[in-house]
Amino acid sequence: MLALIAAPPSALAAPPSDLVPLGPSLPSCIAGAPDTPGAHICWVTPIRPGWQASTGEWVVVRLGDAEQVDPANPDAAKTLCEELQAAIVATITIDGQSLAVDTIPCELHPGSNGNPDVWFVDWRGLSQPLTPGQHTFTVSWYFTQTVPGFANAGDTSVFPTQTLTVIPQG
Repeated sequence: MLALIAAPPSALAAPPSDLVPLGPSLPSCIAGAPDTPGAHICWVTPIRPGWQASTGEWVVVRLGDAEQVDPANPDAAKTLCEELQAAIVATITIDGQSLAVDTIPCELHPGSNGNPDVWFVDWRGLSQPLTPGQHTFTVSWYFTQTVPGFANAGDTSVFPTQTLTVIPQG
């Protein structure tokens, strides 16, 4: 019982769902990003550096693929998205420890501000709140089948290792 009382509040919090679509309600893990209502959660991706979170924040490590819809062949982007979804097994780690990975199935994201519609598939791993300091995360894709123009069956794509700095909340 004493250990439960001494546990930090973040260790007692139920994990938030990372399966809801990303958008304004789920900020990226950067300095000054607003907190979400309820559970504190933010996302990172290996495509760019400069990530920062606070203690007590759950972190979604994510990497997706967006295929632009060509008005001359509108079904091609959906088909390619579905092929990638079926072919890729994603591995996500934080500090060398594997996270469970969820695949968010292909969905159409309408374009705006002159940007075209895209079919988007996403792979995500949810990490519990981390201790203050530097943490590294990695993402790789293993192709179980050939996707023409992308990879052959058995290929692996390894994305850059990135750092997430966790600062004490306060």
